[in-house]
Amino acid sequence: MSKSAPLIAIELLSSGIWVGGLVCLAVVARSTKSVLEPAARVALFRSIGRAYGLVGGTALIASTGAGLAIAGAPRFWSGTTVAAVVLAGVLLVITGAGVGQARLMSRLRDQALTGEEAALVRRVRSGTLAAGALRSGIALTTLCIVVLASISVSR
Repeated sequence: MSKSAPLIAIELLSSGIWVGGLVCLAVVARSTKSVLEPAARVALFRSIGRAYGLVGGTALIASTGAGLAIAGAPRFWSGTTVAAVVLAGVLLVITGAGVGQARLMSRLRDQALTGEEAALVRRVRSGTLAAGALRSGIALTTLCIVVLASISVSR
């Protein structure tokens, strides 16, 4: 396993941005429920999504790339490293699904603000449940990767 200081610095910074961003988004989402009207929440999260998509996406890709570089050649990987790498791939897929689902929810919520169609309200509710499941999957997968990476580099 290569222990390059610049790679470790990139890994620490990018994973810190990724994990910190996830926590910050959860705090902001919970806080805005009680203080913002639905239309303002939609506008806020659309704006946050655009900005954080670039920052968080770059951090996730940098963290994944640096982690792979630190891990070295696959022939040297332990079972723990293999598990972390597989979960990193899963995280990229879940995150991509989450981005697509968030964009769909923005459109649905915009439509729901202008009308009260029962079918549309049901789609927003089911989409909200799906969004929660995706966010939970992203958070749990991220936590597992952090734990596995910590075990792997501590050996």
